[in-house]
Amino acid sequence: MNIEDLTRWFLILVLGLFGYLGISRQVEGPGAPPPTWPTATPGAAPMRIPLVIERAETIALESYPLQLQLRVSGYQQDGCRVPVQTVIARDGNTISVSIFRELPPDALCTQVIMSYEDTIPLGDFTGGHYTIHVNDLTLEVDL
Repeated sequence: MNIEDLTRWFLILVLGLFGYLGISRQVEGPGAPPPTWPTATPGAAPMRIPLVIERAETIALESYPLQLQLRVSGYQQDGCRVPVQTVIARDGNTISVSIFRELPPDALCTQVIMSYEDTIPLGDFTGGHYTIHVNDLTLEVDL
């Protein structure tokens, strides 16, 4: 075997491995289809995986009515490229913000920490004292 044959076999092996592992270029942006994951148990409910939020701060916009935003930063604990979802619930002066991803129970992800930063609009507010829960963090805000 010469070097060209070895190179050809190496490329075939690497491309075959990537195909076997399902590694492909992911298209992101508006209109891109969401990634699909093979599941061993069809119809299994996805797991809700919360992101780890390390910092959160509120930003009061100079507007009328007063609008509040939440700037958060943290990370997701694995390398699965699944869209991050945010659910906001408001009960009086208590705001709960859940930041998470939904993964199939049998998803295989790389063990890579991926950073996360976002600014989340919380809506219109009047003066007063507010408690904001963001995953495992709690903020107290006086407006």
